[in-house]
Amino acid sequence: MRRLARFQGQEGREKIGLFSYEHGASLSLKERDRRERSGKPLTPSIEGCRLLTISRRRGATYRAPTARRPYRGCSGVWYGRSSYAQRKDRERLSVPSPLAGKPLAVLLDFDGTLTVRDVAERLLDTFVTEDWRKESEAWRAGVISFRECLRREYAHLQDAKQAEYVRYALETTELRLGAQEFVTFCREKRIPVEIVSGGLDLYITPLLEKFGMDGIPFVAMRADGAVDGHLMADYPVGTPVCDATGCSKCPRLLDYRRRGFAVAYIGDGNSDQCPARRADIVFARDSLARHCAGEGIPFRPFETFGEVLAVLRPYLEQAGRPPARR
Repeated sequence: MRRLARFQGQEGREKIGLFSYEHGASLSLKERDRRERSGKPLTPSIEGCRLLTISRRRGATYRAPTARRPYRGCSGVWYGRSSYAQRKDRERLSVPSPLAGKPLAVLLDFDGTLTVRDVAERLLDTFVTEDWRKESEAWRAGVISFRECLRREYAHLQDAKQAEYVRYALETTELRLGAQEFVTFCREKRIPVEIVSGGLDLYITPLLEKFGMDGIPFVAMRADGAVDGHLMADYPVGTPVCDATGCSKCPRLLDYRRRGFAVAYIGDGNSDQCPARRADIVFARDSLARHCAGEGIPFRPFETFGEVLAVLRPYLEQAGRPPARR
């Protein structure tokens, strides 16, 4: 790597199209000089590295990991490789580089991510007459924490109507397209999948049973008890919560990281902002996508789980292993 760094300094990154050596891949200076003199793209066939090849003829670029078409002026030909080998190399190199070499765990939000619509918001809009959104405004103004915001929102619900809330959720909630196929694929590959939610267990449990996902572990707020007839919700006693959001999403992510997993995080809302900064790869939509774009957090936009699976499938097919015991 020292020789490579010296070579970068002499020629410049943009001139010769050096590689992003996130996994320590390297190419000898002698081989690089030989390929440069022959006018061939400077392309190592090293699995697991993200690379950027540049045609010396016109200086155009071709980024292999995304398997895009070559820009004008770039041959896009991988030196010394058949078309079949080139395609297989692209499939291997399309695996997101932060995940390479680690077992994978998938954490996903429930409301608005696994489901098409936010179930909690629909319950509040349907059954609550007063302005419950003022709690979110107080949180955005920094007056209360996000955890307190959730408590206050759920306190607008009536404890006596829990059965009615569950019935409404079962009748109106739809899964996001491809969610069941995604979960099934992860189960077959023995990839840990866990739901981390700021929603309520009173509707998450029956919905998971309805959609055949009742074996998925989840962390959510528990509707437990009432004060003056109003629902009281909080995380179960002893559940670690994040200092920043008051949710249990970051603690679950960090637990997997400590056990050696790379974490793919899938979310859509305010409570997903903190774990998005810590995940190895982020799939975001709606307000989380806008937040990541504004904060410069790398993410992949999605609307269906088929899009998520298309990105992760090459990695999942080779990285499956039993999850470590908790």
